[in-house]
Amino acid sequence: MNKLFIAVVLGMLPVLSFILQYYFSKREKILNKFKNHFICYYLDWLLVPFGIIWPYVVHVSGGIIFLALGLSFILSIATHAFWYFLGKKDGERSYIFDFENRKLTGAGIVHFFFSIIEYAAVGLFLLFSTKSLLSVISGIILIVFILGLIPGSKRIHGKITLSDALIVILGALIILIKLLI
Repeated sequence: MNKLFIAVVLGMLPVLSFILQYYFSKREKILNKFKNHFICYYLDWLLVPFGIIWPYVVHVSGGIIFLALGLSFILSIATHAFWYFLGKKDGERSYIFDFENRKLTGAGIVHFFFSIIEYAAVGLFLLFSTKSLLSVISGIILIVFILGLIPGSKRIHGKITLSDALIVILGALIILIKLLI
């Protein structure tokens, strides 16, 4: 497949995700909750340049991409379930979950599918990217994203949760190791 086409598609996915999450949040009268979600409302924009660079630094076959998407689907189920129970336990209001009806909101469904693609893209980057200046730039983008989870966690939960702190530490270490190897 043409690298430019893949770059345009992956670069536009965060834009499309944002537009759809905004639309559904507004329609379901939870737009203020979406705007308060620092990670999805602000940090996801870092995935635009990451997606544009991705096909130029990651070299994998279609079969590996489908395997990564399958594993990312499972990871997305697990993380959304974790966030559901974390949010429900903390009594938080969410733009992703409708706790009263025990389901994802429209924006939550968009977020779920967007997460699958982004988890796969990041995982494939970590495993199959070539050493180059573009890889370093992509790694820096991911480190900024990961570090942005700290204020994101504080804004969403009122504190930095242990799970978010662990993701930041492990994520930053994994990316740094990738860039140094």
